[in-house]
Amino acid sequence: MSHHCQTSTSTIAAQHEHKGGFCPVVGDTHAYCPHHKGDSRSPCPALNALANHGYLPRDGKNISVFGLIRALVEGYGLSTTLALLLSIGAVFILGQFRKISLADLARHNLIEHDASLFHRDARKGQEGDITNLAESHWRTLRTSVLKGRYMAH
Repeated sequence: MSHHCQTSTSTIAAQHEHKGGFCPVVGDTHAYCPHHKGDSRSPCPALNALANHGYLPRDGKNISVFGLIRALVEGYGLSTTLALLLSIGAVFILGQFRKISLADLARHNLIEHDASLFHRDARKGQEGDITNLAESHWRTLRTSVLKGRYMAH
């Protein structure tokens, strides 16, 4: 039996929540379930994928440094040393030594930065926009790739 979280609005599964980081549809498996309303996501697709597959809490909230290390090791096969370095580095940069949410990683000029291929640069005094795709950025990248060119700004 396939454990896949349905995204169709005609299913009850599309309306569920990930309370406490748990998915009531796919359970404790690492099957894919997209984020739902109220879930926290980061500017990093790799970390979002870990939450979508249940290596991190599916709601993307209340993540301990040890939970982040475990997810990186189990989900991507990183060495414990590299996962430790990345995770501890993140909490020190954020200044949050207990638990983090994935959205905390979007704080501008801490971990999130003005170098995205798909999002606009933040305006002075504002946080980065991790939720809206910059269509013009996408079109430029797509055209460059299709023509076999590198992107230049």
